[in-house]
Amino acid sequence: MWQHGQKTELAKRCGISLQYLSDILYGRKRALPELAESIERSAVRMGIELSRLDVMYPNESRNPLILVKK
Repeated sequence: MWQHGQKTELAKRCGISLQYLSDILYGRKRALPELAESIERSAVRMGIELSRLDVMYPNESRNPLILVKK
């Protein structure tokens, strides 16, 4: 699960809005490979396990941080 403020910090580090990050995590928007890589790098620096594949293909992810309703 996400800790308080982590998504906000991750969005800030990636240079995107919190809404856009949430849209990606819920599968409402797709992340281009470059953005997915940026999200992965920033997440790793924050100690969050989130791969670029989780971000690019949220519907197939088993990561609990991906919030797509299945």
